[in-house]
Amino acid sequence: MERSFAARGLRVLLIATGLAGTTGHLGGCSSGGGSSAATQEAGGEVFRGAATYYRNDALGEDAVPVGIADSGFRLTHEALAPYLVATYNLHDPGDPDVTGNAAHGTTVASLAAHSEGEVGLRLAKITDSTAAPDDLLAYSVGLLADEGARVINHSYDGRLELPHSESSYREVKLRDSLERIVTANDGLGSVYVVAAGNDGEPLEAETPIHGLPMVFERMLIVGGSEGGGTSLNDDSNFPGADAQWQSRFLTAPWEAAAADHRGDSLYSLKAGTSVSAPQVSAHAAAIIHRWPHLDAAEVSQLLLDTASRHSPLYALDTCGSDGTVNCGLYYLGQGEADVEAALEPRGELSAPLGARVDGASVPLSAASLQLSQAYGDALGQSAALTDMAAFDALGRDYRVDLSSHVRQTADRDLARRLSRLAMTDAPRRPLTASFGPSLGLTVVPGADAEPTASRLDGGFGGLRLTAFRFDGDAPDPTGPAQESGLMPMLAFQGGSPLTRRFDTVSGIRSELALSDDMALVAKHWRGQGSETAGYGAERSDFALALDLSGELTLTAGVGRVSETRGLLGARGTGALALGERGITRLTRLRLDYAPDERIAAFAVYERGEGEADGASLLHGIDDLATDEMALGLQWRTARHRVALALRQPRRLARAEATFRVPVGRTRDGRVMRETRRVPLAPSGRQRDVELGYAFRPDARTRLAGNLLYRRDPGHDARAPDELAALLSVLRTF
Repeated sequence: MERSFAARGLRVLLIATGLAGTTGHLGGCSSGGGSSAATQEAGGEVFRGAATYYRNDALGEDAVPVGIADSGFRLTHEALAPYLVATYNLHDPGDPDVTGNAAHGTTVASLAAHSEGEVGLRLAKITDSTAAPDDLLAYSVGLLADEGARVINHSYDGRLELPHSESSYREVKLRDSLERIVTANDGLGSVYVVAAGNDGEPLEAETPIHGLPMVFERMLIVGGSEGGGTSLNDDSNFPGADAQWQSRFLTAPWEAAAADHRGDSLYSLKAGTSVSAPQVSAHAAAIIHRWPHLDAAEVSQLLLDTASRHSPLYALDTCGSDGTVNCGLYYLGQGEADVEAALEPRGELSAPLGARVDGASVPLSAASLQLSQAYGDALGQSAALTDMAAFDALGRDYRVDLSSHVRQTADRDLARRLSRLAMTDAPRRPLTASFGPSLGLTVVPGADAEPTASRLDGGFGGLRLTAFRFDGDAPDPTGPAQESGLMPMLAFQGGSPLTRRFDTVSGIRSELALSDDMALVAKHWRGQGSETAGYGAERSDFALALDLSGELTLTAGVGRVSETRGLLGARGTGALALGERGITRLTRLRLDYAPDERIAAFAVYERGEGEADGASLLHGIDDLATDEMALGLQWRTARHRVALALRQPRRLARAEATFRVPVGRTRDGRVMRETRRVPLAPSGRQRDVELGYAFRPDARTRLAGNLLYRRDPGHDARAPDELAALLSVLRTF
């Protein structure tokens, strides 16, 4: 039996020299022919006829092999030549020439080559007329599959009939030839695209091909649509009421401009399901080009699942002989093939945690890295998280940029600090209470009268103990600015990067006198919070305090900050999570000067070194060094107080972050990674200079003002300098 073209021929002739940009150089060719020694699993010799293989330097290594079994082909046409890989003459096995009767085959091949992904054409001539034998059509499927075709196109009707179980061609059983689309290409198979035909009738078959379910689930039947997929052309065949045909049926435009066999740069407007089918073949090739690991069943099902159902026919259930079949399914099957939708991710994109795509992963939406002020802008300005791969539910990789998931949480909002001082005068007047000669309580109330900090001091012989508590975003009541009695300054509000994430911080400090002018000081605190997402931090310090002159005290010591899932207050989640261990080792010097009741001053310098483990994309942070300094000076009388503050917040002097970033995948599912190292030293160095003045004109009135100048806010040299001023008036009644 012979089958006719599923096209209605030329509708309008358009003569052009377009598509010149797609021409390429044919680097040479080599010929082979006769029988091949390769065999199919069905047994028997695979017969290729006169085969010609082309060396095509214009094609990349990732070009998707697309097989077309059709009439002849104009191989020199600019729409075919750049993509040509091999030709096979199955119609006349002794003749390598496949260019005779080239009208239909040239049209079909040019449309299949017009893909969003690069293709390599394998063209098999099976007829020299408008019809082709069924056995040769079925046989060509196995040949093209064995030749590596990932997509096979038959723009002939009648491809829905299952060959008889004993039917064969040149000793190859035809059912076995069809089944090669299941096992070829190392098990990835071939997408088999066929035209529905142009009789304007429901599809039917005496022995339906879905009797081979493994073949059928790799098959796509294509009808011709109009109106952007809203309706079917009257001449196109359609699924009808058969749910099996509906399940594998797609539509594509009935008309398309395609290569014309009468000239190397000539194009015509063609029509028919012969034109519709290769458009879907091009879509399948585009998917495989981007994700060659997908097998034929996955690719074909993806096109079916993402087909557009925007036709109003899907809202009607009045079709079929009994008037109860959904009209969209009846005429359009699964809908209009939509390659753009098919290329979109399925499900949520995720980052793999291990070596394989199908292993553990975390969704990108959960990826977040919040850096403390110490980090500055270095990571945000780097390209460490750009052009990386994330994977959808089908294991397809997409290029993503996670740079926007990195945020600096530096307290650069001066308005917040101004509010802290302006809303209440309580921070300027701590509440104190004594419980005997050696026990005292100090409470710092906030704007809502709730305490923001407190300390309980007690003495037992040569040992002094202090238990303290403060809100994570409030100053430490045992810090140098607070213990020196410095008037509240904007520079010292907002808490430390290490504590700002916690609801509260609790700790204890001990001071053991070793002699009249020497004491051993130990201090430990731990943060607590309900929304820290696994982040934890604690700090221990040991120091020796020397009274140098009765007015000047030097305290020198060492400390250690231990953080869980963080480092220097930075915290990551999901794909940007930090590991369980973050360590910073500290060295600290502090000077306190108090010659009399009017003058008080302090200076602090602290340097740290450390590292942190990574947990996902962030492999770790190493070679970390930090520094921090603060200076405060105050002069006071009964009615006046003048203060000066200089401060550089904690800053990374150096550090290197190592990222193991996924950049792709192999066909067997292994994740390809790239190591990226990023220096974390920021571009700037924040420096705060502040003047404060307070005046009491009478016992009930207090005037205060603060003026702060900030250079390189957030250690960002590109950030504009900041200037803030606060004037407060307090009158008690």
